[in-house]
Amino acid sequence: MRKGVICLLTLACVTLAGSAMANASQALNEDATVSAVVEPAEKPLAVITEEKVDAVLLPVDGTGNIAVFEKEEPIEPIKQPLKKLTLEEELAQDQQLINDDEAEKAIGNLTAIIEERGCLVPARAYYLRSVAYFNMQKYNDALGDAQTASRLDEDEPLYYVQKGLIRLAISQMYDAMGQDAAVKEQCGMVEMDSDKSLEFQHRYWPALFCRAISNYMRGSIHKSLEDCGDALKRGGRGVSFVEAFNVYVQAERSAGDARFPTVDIQPVLFNSINGLMNTPDKKQCMEIAV
Repeated sequence: MRKGVICLLTLACVTLAGSAMANASQALNEDATVSAVVEPAEKPLAVITEEKVDAVLLPVDGTGNIAVFEKEEPIEPIKQPLKKLTLEEELAQDQQLINDDEAEKAIGNLTAIIEERGCLVPARAYYLRSVAYFNMQKYNDALGDAQTASRLDEDEPLYYVQKGLIRLAISQMYDAMGQDAAVKEQCGMVEMDSDKSLEFQHRYWPALFCRAISNYMRGSIHKSLEDCGDALKRGGRGVSFVEAFNVYVQAERSAGDARFPTVDIQPVLFNSINGLMNTPDKKQCMEIAV
């Protein structure tokens, strides 16, 4: 009886142990299945900070990982050095500024050229600055530069005409103030400058026309018309202010005749002086047939 009870207890223990092992094995298999089904947790995306503004963010693969690549700086084109203008090109630019009524800018450029080059400054630089000063009605400065130009290049007729035109403008100022003696003194120097110009080029129409204006302002209408006629023959025909001056002086000569009204020649004088001053190329003085 006792042996039988012991056998039953042993059998029960074995049965329970086997059941426990089976349950444990089943639990292990279920855990393995769950583990295989659960997807791996995603890695946090990279945080873009201000320090990485210049970086380019590109996905590397399907896992959400982001790679950071430094942005390539654009290649700047090679800057070619500015071509340095020749002196002639610089002076041509300043001549254009004067033609475009930018006298003040031209004066600045020409002053820089004169200061940089010292004793190597060509006469034309002073001549151009003289024209610019004249257009700003700075006649003393204009006359000083014209005198310097004629000293540097004594054989250039243009520079003597330049001095004459400035003196004519000064004469007009004296005339407006009623200073007849000062007018005659200035006109006398104008004729000297014109004669000097004609020594180098005896058919130079700007010099002839300059002297025609001077003769008129001194009261010699006959000589004025004679010089103006020669100026027309030598290249002034077709130039508006020369033609106008000739017409007005002839009208004034005939003013005693009732058929001709009294004329005001002062605007014509002003246009003639300023017109000749700013004629682009007074060096061209081809003689025309009459």
